[in-house]
Amino acid sequence: MHVNIDSNYKDKTGAKLASQLIRKCVHCGFCNATCPTYQTLGDERSGPRGRISIIKDLLEGKPTSTDSLHHLDQCLLCRNCETTCPSGVQYSKIYEHGKPLMENIEKRQFWPRLIRIILKRFLLSKSFHISIFIANLFKFVLPKNLRAFLPNKKGYAISTNANLKKQNKNFNSKSYNILLFRGCVQKSLKPTINTATELVLNAANCKTYIATDSVCCGALEGHLSDKTAKLKRVKENISHWKSTIKKNKIDFLVSTASACSYEIKDYLNIDGLSEDEKKSVRDIIKITKDISELLPQIYESLKNTIKIKEEKIAFHPPCTLQHGLKINGLIEKYFIDFGYDIETQFPEKHLCCGSAGTYSILNPKIAGELRDRKLTNLHQTGCKQILTANIGCITHLQSKSDKPVKHWIEKLAEDL
Repeated sequence: MHVNIDSNYKDKTGAKLASQLIRKCVHCGFCNATCPTYQTLGDERSGPRGRISIIKDLLEGKPTSTDSLHHLDQCLLCRNCETTCPSGVQYSKIYEHGKPLMENIEKRQFWPRLIRIILKRFLLSKSFHISIFIANLFKFVLPKNLRAFLPNKKGYAISTNANLKKQNKNFNSKSYNILLFRGCVQKSLKPTINTATELVLNAANCKTYIATDSVCCGALEGHLSDKTAKLKRVKENISHWKSTIKKNKIDFLVSTASACSYEIKDYLNIDGLSEDEKKSVRDIIKITKDISELLPQIYESLKNTIKIKEEKIAFHPPCTLQHGLKINGLIEKYFIDFGYDIETQFPEKHLCCGSAGTYSILNPKIAGELRDRKLTNLHQTGCKQILTANIGCITHLQSKSDKPVKHWIEKLAEDL
């Protein structure tokens, strides 16, 4: 599609980039066939093709409305459309450049604006961690819908107090030095994921360093279109990681949340970095791995250590894993090699579960429908446990699942 960019946007970098990217779109509509919101709502404007048209109209100076912003807000940014698109349209980049321009023109109502402000300030604060701790103490008096979002310990064999000292090894020249990025929300909601990761890496003869000075990867501010706050987070992380990597001769920077892994690997596309920072980012990206990408390196060390429990499990691949990082079938392959009875195929495996960062809070109705749809397909496999690879998917799915939902690294740690 050709874009006759309006004079008001000709000098805006985001607008120019969006208009260039839109030109690849041939308006074929293949994307709608795999778009969760289009499949749920059946509205052309709530699919990728419709949203691209909305952003195109904006760039051409055509009239917009709060309804235009509403349809953009309904996007999960799951990138399923990018996997489907035969023309290679980078929809997520069009969206990320176009939506802030729409937000400069169209304003949300008071309550939606307030919720976004609260999310930005609360989820990344110490108050959030304290609130989760207190909520767990008084979990029994909380309403069922709120209680469902708290860490669910049913079906978990790992404690956050797991004695890592007992696992200490004499690391040899074949060891990997790992810098573990613990995330922000994950530390409060599911600290067992980080504990499990240390246990597994230790068992695989890796030396783990914790990125204690790290801040949020920037994904949360990205979801809420706050480019300034996101850039600040990114710059802080670059500075911390650069010095730690050099000091400890780090082989890999590892994240256990696929959303964070994707975000870090996308740092070069962030506007506002200096040339020195871009150089540091290139070096960081070269050694950045989602924890799943370490499986080829650690499999041999673990294969005789894992003690398989006979029960069927199902794996839900997060959108950031399968559509963002383009990692498909890797985790399932190694679980089969370990000897697990894992279901690798089920209906609509490609569709989003509805979590999508802050989406499940901002768009609970659509998110709930997608979650229920996903759980129906997962439960029909006859699984006893559901595994996935991202904190958002875990908390969202566990809020309605009668089966334990956990990170796959937790399962490996339990079976050591």
